[in-house]
Amino acid sequence: MTYKYVLKDVDNTKKTLKITVSKEAVNKAFQAALEKKKTTADIRGFRKGKAPLPIVKRFLLQEITKDAANDVINDAYSYALKESKLSPTNRPSIDADKGFEENSEFCFQANIEILPQFEVKNYKDLKIKLPQDLDLKIEDELEKTIKTISRNEGSLEKAPKDSAVKKGDIVTVSYTISVNDKELVDQKAEYKKLDINDTQLPQIETALIGMKDDEVKEFDVDFPEDFQDKRLAGQKAKFSLTLHSHKNLIPRKFDEELAKKLGYASLEAAKSSIEKNLAQSIESQKMQASLNQITNYIIDKNDIQAPESLVESTIANAVARMNANLPKKLQLKANDPKISENYKADAVKSVQTMLAFKQIAQQEKLDVKQDEVNKELFDYAYQNKIDLRKLLSQADQGVYDQFAQQALTKKVISLILKSSQVEFISKDTYSALASNSSTHNEAQKEPSKESKE
Repeated sequence: MTYKYVLKDVDNTKKTLKITVSKEAVNKAFQAALEKKKTTADIRGFRKGKAPLPIVKRFLLQEITKDAANDVINDAYSYALKESKLSPTNRPSIDADKGFEENSEFCFQANIEILPQFEVKNYKDLKIKLPQDLDLKIEDELEKTIKTISRNEGSLEKAPKDSAVKKGDIVTVSYTISVNDKELVDQKAEYKKLDINDTQLPQIETALIGMKDDEVKEFDVDFPEDFQDKRLAGQKAKFSLTLHSHKNLIPRKFDEELAKKLGYASLEAAKSSIEKNLAQSIESQKMQASLNQITNYIIDKNDIQAPESLVESTIANAVARMNANLPKKLQLKANDPKISENYKADAVKSVQTMLAFKQIAQQEKLDVKQDEVNKELFDYAYQNKIDLRKLLSQADQGVYDQFAQQALTKKVISLILKSSQVEFISKDTYSALASNSSTHNEAQKEPSKESKE
């Protein structure tokens, strides 16, 4: 036989292939490399490609030996992989017992990593806590959405003289905002339109309801801790507001005519489509909110070994994403031991999560269809404002595999969530829970000052 191999287990993920290449196979590869080199050999005294084989061999023996060895190693390694049915996660590291020589048997060792073999247990009937604002009923959300569409398609009428602002009106106001008696000049607004329909902070709407045109009012507003403007987050601010005018918004009836105007075949089709999108949106929010709890529980309850090669590539990808947002002089090196250590815990968790979800998908016989992968690609292009045609033209198999894994992960999380016991808790309690149980995403984790240096 041309090739022989012996498979040895180092551990659950590391394997060694000891491969022996027969003398006949070595000589065949050597002769092929010699003849190939002859066609391009440029040796003094001979036209290019016309030197006799013995001359080519004498002058270019080192190059010929190297080419023959590479061909033999590639062929023998491919044969051993096929026969052993292994799928490595990395390029092999090759160790040879001795040099590659003509007329001699050649032995080498290929060190590889594979995905660990394991069964995921304890991933059903979990106790999941979600924020109270995700305790939603589809029928209620459908009603709210239809009301919003009706308002958006409605018409404005001038409010009766001396009438007061009521819920649902559109107002035109000017105001200033002060914190600790200091005005925030950039927050000043003049003749700004506001929709008084649970779209503003409650204290602002409460203050406006009952006001009449040209009325001036001062009132305090307590901004929430998570308010996007950090100067106002958690602060008590004083508003000085003038109501210039207000109009009554008359919602349009959501009927067959409006449904068709919006591009639906019928009123029933419109409601069905909206309901379906709402259900997907709610499920997506619940999956996102429960993801960290699910992954932490599965990793804690199962022994999942993360192959070093996958951890290293995950760290490299994380560093590359970080470097994309850093000036060149501050960019990080993935092979820096301090940087690797800084990212390692998150990288290991990321790999363990990926392996666990893939294994659960196998155990549950879940798969992903092409249209599901296409939806992931479309959503990504839309969210990142990328031309879908450009994305598809540049996407290689690795990109498709990444989006396929994304779609499969969503199916796994959905399955786990549906089998879990869900408890809805206050937003503050959930935030504290999430803060305690989560780890930094490796793509966003800030390296230490020492690591940067």
